[in-house]
Amino acid sequence: MKATDALREAGEKIINEMRTELYLSLPFMGPAMDALPCIPDRTTLTLGTDAQYLRYNPRFLIDTYLLDPDSLPRVYMHVLLHCLFRHMYGMPKGGDVILWNLSCDIAAESVMDSIENAPAVTRVVPDFRREVYDRLGGAMKTFTAERIYRYFSENRPDGIEEAKLRAVFLADDHSFWEEMREQEKKTDGEDQGSEDAEENGQGGEDDEKADSTGGDHSRKDGRSRDDEEPGGDRADRDAWMSAEELAKALSEAWKERAERLMDSLLTFGSERGPGTGEFARVLAVQNRKRVSYRDFLRRYAVVREEAKVDPDSFDYGFYNYGMELYGNLPLIEENEYRESRKVEELVIAIDTSASCQSKLVAQFLSETAAVLQSQETFFHKTDLRIIECDDQVRKDVKIKSPEDIKGFMEAFEVRGGFGTDFRPVFAYIDRLQRAGELRNLRGLLYYTDGFGIYPTHPTPYETVFVYRKDDAFEDRRAPDWAVRLYLTDSEQM
Repeated sequence: MKATDALREAGEKIINEMRTELYLSLPFMGPAMDALPCIPDRTTLTLGTDAQYLRYNPRFLIDTYLLDPDSLPRVYMHVLLHCLFRHMYGMPKGGDVILWNLSCDIAAESVMDSIENAPAVTRVVPDFRREVYDRLGGAMKTFTAERIYRYFSENRPDGIEEAKLRAVFLADDHSFWEEMREQEKKTDGEDQGSEDAEENGQGGEDDEKADSTGGDHSRKDGRSRDDEEPGGDRADRDAWMSAEELAKALSEAWKERAERLMDSLLTFGSERGPGTGEFARVLAVQNRKRVSYRDFLRRYAVVREEAKVDPDSFDYGFYNYGMELYGNLPLIEENEYRESRKVEELVIAIDTSASCQSKLVAQFLSETAAVLQSQETFFHKTDLRIIECDDQVRKDVKIKSPEDIKGFMEAFEVRGGFGTDFRPVFAYIDRLQRAGELRNLRGLLYYTDGFGIYPTHPTPYETVFVYRKDDAFEDRRAPDWAVRLYLTDSEQM
C-alpha cells in the first residue's frame, strides 16, 4: 500500500470516529454532517471548508488524534457552524479579512461554549474566554460574527491582544474562503470583459462558442463540457457553475439547512441541556427574514366591506345579455360593496429623547407617511394615533385622513432632552383600551434607538420595536415577546 493511500485510510477512520462522537452528543447535527462530505487536501496544513467539503490534511488529523483526540469533534463542529452561519459569505465589502475571520471564530466557539451535557464539544471555559464573552456581552445580546466584527472595528484590539485572541479562538483554515472570494472576483472581471468586448463589437468565434449563460464555467480539472458523463453527481454538476452561481446556490442550501436545524433544536434542545438555546438564538438572528418597513406596515391593514362600487366583480356577460334581450334592462349591476384592505386601528410611538436624532426620526416618518398618505389606506372611520414620547407621553395626535398625517409631518419637530422609558406608552395605551377608545388595536410600532427601560409583560396586541439600521442602536434588552424591525439602508436615504 502506498503511503498516500495509508494516510487517506487513516484520515477517513478518524473522520468517521469524529462524526460518530459528534452525532452521539448532538444528534440534530446529523443532516449538517451529511451535507459536508470530507476529502483530503494537501493544500492546507490543518482543515477547513469551502462550504462544499470539509477539506483536511491527513497528517494533521493523525498527529492531533495521537496528541489530543478529544479536540477533533469540537473542531469538526466549529467548521459546521461556519457553514450553518454562512460565515464565508458574510464579510462586509472592503472589510478587514483578519478581523472578520477572528469574529467568525469567536462566534462559533461561543456557541459551543454555551452547549451543556454534550461530551463531544462541552469543555470547561478558560478565564480568558469568559473575559472576552463578558466584554462582548456588555455590547450585544447575541454573539453573531457581524456584531462581533462591528464591536472590534470600533474597539480594535492591539497587536498583542489580537494575537492572543487568534491563538485562543482559531480552530480551522479560512484560506478556502479567500480562494472563493478571489474566484468570484475573477468571474466578475471576466463577465465584465465579455460585456465590454460585445459592446465594442469585438466578439469573435470564441464568443460564439461561449456558454450562453455567461461567466466562467470551465472545470478545474481541464475537462470540457462534452467530457461530462450524463447523470453525474452533484459535485460534477456544480463544477460547471460559475463561482458566483455556486456561491449563491451553496449559501441558499446552508440557509435552508439552518432553518431546518432550528426546528430540530426545538425537539432535541430540552434533552441536550439549556445551552442549546443560545445555538437556536444565533441561528434565528442569522436567518432573520428581511422585509421592508413599507411591506411590514401594510400587515396592519384589515379586510372589511365598504360602500363602494366594485367593478372587479361585475359580470359583463349577464349585462350584455339583458341589454340584448330587453333593450334597456341589464340583468346585473355593479356591487355596491367591495372588500377593502385598509388601516383601522394602529398606534405609532416615536422616541423623541435626546439620543434620537431629528433627521433619523424624520426619515422614519417619511417612510410611514409614504404608506399612510393614500386614499386607499384609510377607512372612513380610522383610529391611527402617533404618540411622541421620551420618559413619558408628550403628545398624542389622532390621524383620521391622509391630510392629517401631511399636516403632522409639516409641524413635527423633535423635542428631546430627557431619557427614555418605554413603559409609560404601554400604560397610556392600556388606559385608552379600558376607556373604550381602542377596541380593535392591531399593533404598536415603537420607533427608537433602543436605549431605555423596556416593559416586562407581554401585550395582547403585537408590539414592534423599530430600530434604525446603523451602529447607534441598542436592541439586546428588548423583550423576547416583542418583534424587532430594522430599517434597511434604502429606507434611511
